[in-house]
Amino acid sequence: MKVIMVLLILMAIPSEAYRFLCNSINADGVAETDSCGICDDTTATRWDNQSVSYAVGTSQLPSGITVEDWVSLVNNSFASWAGAAGVNLITNNTGEAARSFGTDSVNHDIFWVDNSAEWLELVGVAPNGVLGVTLPPYLCPSGSTEFREIVDADLIMNGTPEGDFAWKLDCNSLLPNCQSMKATVTHELGHFLGLGHDCVGCSDLMAAVASFLVTDPQQDDLVGIRALYPNSSEGAFTAACSTNSVCDSNICHSNGYCTLSCTQDADCGTTLRCSSSTSQCEFAATATVGLKGECSSQLSCEEGLQCIGITSSGSSHCFNACTQGSGTCSGNETCRQLKNNAGEKIDSFACIEIKQFGETCGAHIACDSDKQLKCTNAVCANGVAKTAAPVGSGGCSQVGIPQLFVFLGFLGLLIRVPRRRKKC
Repeated sequence: MKVIMVLLILMAIPSEAYRFLCNSINADGVAETDSCGICDDTTATRWDNQSVSYAVGTSQLPSGITVEDWVSLVNNSFASWAGAAGVNLITNNTGEAARSFGTDSVNHDIFWVDNSAEWLELVGVAPNGVLGVTLPPYLCPSGSTEFREIVDADLIMNGTPEGDFAWKLDCNSLLPNCQSMKATVTHELGHFLGLGHDCVGCSDLMAAVASFLVTDPQQDDLVGIRALYPNSSEGAFTAACSTNSVCDSNICHSNGYCTLSCTQDADCGTTLRCSSSTSQCEFAATATVGLKGECSSQLSCEEGLQCIGITSSGSSHCFNACTQGSGTCSGNETCRQLKNNAGEKIDSFACIEIKQFGETCGAHIACDSDKQLKCTNAVCANGVAKTAAPVGSGGCSQVGIPQLFVFLGFLGLLIRVPRRRKKC
């Protein structure tokens, strides 16, 4: 059998709800396919036996990141895929990584590299602008195996000085220059498990051009991972249904899957939410999100909140919309006009939390202008107050820089970040 290590055919086709390694699209919206024939839910790339082991390297970690935080992040990122409702996938952390990259099909390693010499030796390209690299070679369908079988996968994270990344566990506060380990690792593990890029600039985690605001699998991402590793047990939680009687719980959701009754989100696993209106566990597409949560045409905000786009990548979040001078915001909030990550004003105003000297600020959080504070490098600092300054105007660094994912010649998946900054 032939191991697929290169992409042979390029053709432009429309984006779809989810894609696999065998029909992933690049940042230009061009599909990159292989020579194995049809790529669909049945034949797409995946691990055999619906299980995968991995090893986590604990050396060369970025400054300020502990071994416990790093290992926990990788385990939790795998769980966000394997623990999703309707997914039957077993993942197993086998311990310390051997630091192999494409040379050992037994060990599936995830580790950091903090010097350019080792990076060049392993990857073959300079580390500048590259966040991480995943290498998942696979076999074409053959004999009784009707799907493309992943035979190895390794993931390297870029901790080199040339990368010049301000790595944080998460960037959910839109901190300037923040590179989210959670967003990067969880995206790359999507490739590790067989998913490709499904869109350009949308709010899916597996987008070819994405935002660090998206740190967990979204609805399209979850549909894709369920297609690769389905839980086909009849009557099980999230299995397909048409009537209550076919479900073990005797509850068939109106959208056609077996669900559970609930009183809180914790009753529903990692990817479903408890609906306050039906007291049933629902997929994100039919549930709602709260204040500052990410929203979309499929994922609506809780009652009283509005879904407002604030990022140039197309991501939107739930805000308490307001009108200046109306007095609708609470005592610790102010009504501010929003900006996107390109620094452009948008036609939306929202109640934004006010912070004091030394506290964290950002696109969702404003500094107290009455005390002549301004947001500088994501912290409220002394400065000249500006009347009704737009949210996120402080600081000199552009936030939410898009990531560009491109393929290497040997099917390595790279995340690239253009190093763009604003002048003060």
